[in-house]
Amino acid sequence: MFDYNFFQDNAKKKKPKSPSMIIVSLICLFLILGIAGAIAWTYNEKSTLQSNLNDTKDQIRNIKANDDIARIMEKENFFKELDQVASNIDQANTSIQSENRVTENILALISDNIPMDVQLDNLNISEGQMSISGRAFSRPAIAEFAHNLRQTDSIEDVFVPNIEQSDDESLDYSFTMQILIGGGLQ
Repeated sequence: MFDYNFFQDNAKKKKPKSPSMIIVSLICLFLILGIAGAIAWTYNEKSTLQSNLNDTKDQIRNIKANDDIARIMEKENFFKELDQVASNIDQANTSIQSENRVTENILALISDNIPMDVQLDNLNISEGQMSISGRAFSRPAIAEFAHNLRQTDSIEDVFVPNIEQSDDESLDYSFTMQILIGGGLQ
């Protein structure tokens, strides 16, 4: 049988904790708080670095975009310059065609009107005038050539300043002819 004391507390008395146990508990608490703080600080630094990285990537994209825009603008300027050059070439071509005194028509005209026994040695065309030097078997062949050229609408005047008999046996006469180009060939 048990003897009960009704006047005293029946529960076991708690022993007071020793100071070493309190210190160990506090150290564990500080370690847990330190680890949690380190994790929070690391997360914060990671977020900051990620934000800086994203900003840097945006700046690089902007720089690349600016470089692309600069290259595009440079190419557009180059195309404008090419258009200007093409325009200048078209104007020059139009000017040349409008002022062209020598066309293939004049060469065809001379070829069509040259007698069989006349040979051309030199043909110079400059500023609406043509100088021809050549050889012929006879004086009448030279006269026929000059007459044929005078009969065309494209030749304004034909002048034969020189006819010389040559010592060459194959062709007896050498000549020079001055021609003023006019009409449809100017």
